[in-house]
Amino acid sequence: CLLDKAGARMAWAEWRERVPDPIRNIKDDNCGLRRILPLLLIAARNNGFAVDGPIGTVLRTAYVREHSRMRTYCRILESVLETIAKESIDAIVLNGCALAHSVYTVPHTRHCHDIDILTTDTGLDRARKALSSTNLRVASSNAGHVQFEHRSNLPIQFYASPRYQRKNKASFAQVSAEASHREIGAHSVRILGRTDSLLQILCHPASQEKTLPLSGFCDAVFVIRQMSNVDWERFIERVQRFELADRVLPLLSYLRDVVDDSMLNHVLEYFANAQSGDIGSGQILCSGI
Repeated sequence: CLLDKAGARMAWAEWRERVPDPIRNIKDDNCGLRRILPLLLIAARNNGFAVDGPIGTVLRTAYVREHSRMRTYCRILESVLETIAKESIDAIVLNGCALAHSVYTVPHTRHCHDIDILTTDTGLDRARKALSSTNLRVASSNAGHVQFEHRSNLPIQFYASPRYQRKNKASFAQVSAEASHREIGAHSVRILGRTDSLLQILCHPASQEKTLPLSGFCDAVFVIRQMSNVDWERFIERVQRFELADRVLPLLSYLRDVVDDSMLNHVLEYFANAQSGDIGSGQILCSGI
């Protein structure tokens, strides 16, 4: 999904050789493979490797199904965004929805299984009241988090802080100041700035086990590839500020094998030197950053 031309064709051939029954492998889906099937079909078309026979049927079916599902998803999303705008609730769209409409060329190739919104503590209270009067029901509510559920079973979740802020906190105003704007349907919404977006991806709950779901891995690669203007110095500062090195560095090391970005080498070198005591914890590596 993530390689180009000959590299993609070689990877596909290796996977087919290693997995004699790809249909069963997809059905077993032990690693979230089904969620990236539409992306795999796009990769096949772009890079010229054959997906004929049953595997081709599976990929095309998944693509059509996800396209149809995204239309329904976007109708629900539009309704939520309309309520947020009407009630003047401070909001930043997070995760899959934001990524699908920013770093994915074809939005429905990014499977979105919920709607995630970042807001303030006051925004949580206002959202709880405003959305409860619509066709959503409150599924759970606690400090810093409210989850609604649409009648289609789609979760709509409001958070008072990004998930990468497990230690220390930044105010909503600080996060919002670096947010960017994106058109989603008829609404202009805010999404996380790219540094915060990458941290949000790399701090997926599964990252506590030093891994990511396949869709999260794709998210990270697409964000980094489009982060030509990323402030890597700010990225380093936030990794240190929120004490995230143990979670994000193993994943960055793995991403380096796929993403041709010299800055990743500098970032990883900086943290390696910091951990070995070769540089001070507050000194930013200057060669290339």
